[in-house]
Amino acid sequence: MSEIRVIPVMDLLDGTVVHAVAGEREKYEPIDSVLTDTSDPVSIAYEFEKLGFEELYIADLNAIQNKGENLSSIDRLSSETEFDLLVDAGFKTSKEVKTYLDKGISKIIFATETLQSFDEVEKVVDGYSVPVIGSVDMKEGEVIANQFERRVTLAESIREFEDFGVSEIILLNLKRVGSSGGPDKSLLQKAVGLSDVPVIVGGGVRNFTDLQELKKLGAGGALTATAIHNGSIGSAHLEAL
Repeated sequence: MSEIRVIPVMDLLDGTVVHAVAGEREKYEPIDSVLTDTSDPVSIAYEFEKLGFEELYIADLNAIQNKGENLSSIDRLSSETEFDLLVDAGFKTSKEVKTYLDKGISKIIFATETLQSFDEVEKVVDGYSVPVIGSVDMKEGEVIANQFERRVTLAESIREFEDFGVSEIILLNLKRVGSSGGPDKSLLQKAVGLSDVPVIVGGGVRNFTDLQELKKLGAGGALTATAIHNGSIGSAHLEAL
């Protein structure tokens, strides 16, 4: 059975870690966590480090919504922790990534929600020699691709991302984010069957059982936040994986 990486998620809004729910960003509130009584990014990152995590997925919600950015927080996370930082900042083109790379992040995430063209992936891979992860953002069974002139399918998105050089695929079900409703296993099976690179699942992971099932289905990784903050996934579970 293949290994599965559990990657904690940090959603940043106005310098604060918030609880993302179902992609309804106007309703996001500061995180309530059993790990700490603060929503400060670095303080929460320290707690993640204690659990043994080595990677941290960051969504810069201000940048994704074209309402500023969280570069100062990301700079602190890069300089004050040992994490490999995977960042989605709503990148539309390759020209936007340098500011974030200058902060020391490890991987760029290009998401279908904001990406203008799949060939921007190749420009980053070739121009900056940095790994790129392609995030296929889904809602109600459809790929969210707001900058494209036509609808794209899951299969097309995976194929295009791979053709232009991504090292991994994120399958992000926005409707299930923060919902504790369970991951979409049938969608994962489809994605794994289509992809030649590891598939990381995002959205709905509730507990250790979900992680075990995702592992059996071939997921290379799982993004999770709610289950860590409410204590459903802890150090013993992570060691067992």
